[in-house]
Amino acid sequence: MAVFGWGWPKAVWLLLLAAGLRHVALGAVAVVLGLHLSALGFEPVAVGGVFTAMLAGGAASSALFGLLADRLGRRRLLLLTTLSLALASLVFALSNLPALLLAAAILGAIGPTGYDTGPALSVEQAALAEATRVEQRTGVLAAHTLVAMLGSGVGALAASIPESLGMTGTDAYRAVFLSATATGLLLLAMLSRLPATIEPSPRVQAGRSLLGLRRSRRLILTLSALFAVDAFAGGLAVQSAVAYWFAEKFGASTATLGMMFSLAQFLMAGSLLLAAPLTQRFGPVNTMVFTHLPANLILMLVPLMPSFEVAATLFVARHLTATLDVPPRQALLLSLVEPDERAAAAGIAAAARTAGSAIAPVAAGLVWSNPVSGLPLVAAGLLKSAYDLALFALLRSLRMPAERPAEPAPEAPGTLLPGD
Repeated sequence: MAVFGWGWPKAVWLLLLAAGLRHVALGAVAVVLGLHLSALGFEPVAVGGVFTAMLAGGAASSALFGLLADRLGRRRLLLLTTLSLALASLVFALSNLPALLLAAAILGAIGPTGYDTGPALSVEQAALAEATRVEQRTGVLAAHTLVAMLGSGVGALAASIPESLGMTGTDAYRAVFLSATATGLLLLAMLSRLPATIEPSPRVQAGRSLLGLRRSRRLILTLSALFAVDAFAGGLAVQSAVAYWFAEKFGASTATLGMMFSLAQFLMAGSLLLAAPLTQRFGPVNTMVFTHLPANLILMLVPLMPSFEVAATLFVARHLTATLDVPPRQALLLSLVEPDERAAAAGIAAAARTAGSAIAPVAAGLVWSNPVSGLPLVAAGLLKSAYDLALFALLRSLRMPAERPAEPAPEAPGTLLPGD
């Protein structure tokens, strides 16, 4: 039985390659975005406003496009979001007009995180779920998360290429945006070759209800609210804030912190390979909760450590399980709904997470007023642990639906199975 890689359809590989390339562009843009705006004369508050506009635009478009994806076609909307990435990057490369830059920030598919916060992510997840069997789904979604991480990392490294070639200031930044535009055009050519197998079957596209969901609406909205709490908690402990805490409390250098975060990212990406076998062995809910909860408890212990070496070791170690919940969470969400509801469900969940992340910087500014105390790390760990326990209470009786035959009616949403 193929779990990770073997036996995946060509459409899956094409979507994974496209996701990786898109995140190369997003990772590069994220590095230079703030620097470029600052070089154009934007004040720090204005730069923050552009970032918030990008996240808000991503949340709104995720929800809207998620509702429209299965009516207008997933391939068509992937092409549209890719075109918006190319055009927004082109605007940032060529224009100095604040109004035009703000419009591109809101409507374009780029952002400050290095990762996709717009609708392409949710549409891709629905397409991947449609193109694979249930038993393959967690592995495929783990690969999707993995290539996004690796692509973003490669993009962050590639952002320095223009400067290494002798470019400086805005010229170097504009070169990065132009490269993102070129990547978008390449993606348009790739995505135009996606087959019809990524679209939902016409026989299940009837009886649509509010928000593009039917029987599963209440459950998906409840889950999305929990996901927003988790994303908000994560926003209290973003990488830049954690780096500031380590520097203030232990005097850690930038080079040392860079090595620490690089190792953490490497462990986090590698651990995703365990998501599929763990989910098959223990079920999605147990895998989500009992890998995520230890990472959160470790996060709360980090501020109590007496030295940088011990605190850094704990911080890096938590990344071994910190994202193992992501692939089973995505797979479970997509298995709880009918095939033609998947894009809507993924879009609503993505919008909720992005909204939680967008709110977090405001609260983070308050709780980080005394960074040496480590209170934000404790608060983040507590909120994330509460999310895990609430998720377990809500879903403890749920398991993935069993693999459906090759050409049957679609699996029932939210199948209840014993043993989880």
